[in-house]
Amino acid sequence: MIPAQGCKQKKKSSFFKAIAGFLIISIIGISITRLVLSNILATSGQFLAAANQKIEILKEENQNLENELSRSESLANVENYAKKAQLIKTINVEILTLSKPIASR
Repeated sequence: MIPAQGCKQKKKSSFFKAIAGFLIISIIGISITRLVLSNILATSGQFLAAANQKIEILKEENQNLENELSRSESLANVENYAKKAQLIKTINVEILTLSKPIASR
């Protein structure tokens, strides 16, 4: 074997070793990244489920508040409040119409 050929084979061998090392390190890095991202997604799924549950609770509470508001604004409730406040019901109601302003005549 000629020394020049041995040097070329060593260069090829070291080149392939470098590529193999790079690929192994890349695969390990990608695997670790995948593991970390899977862990993040798993915990964010739990957070999302808790947030959705809280949204449902708040929607139900909002519906209850809207129902309570509707009951308190009903005409029967307003009439009862007026009776308790000793207000009297008017019989003659006049509706006034606006006339034109004096300055524009």
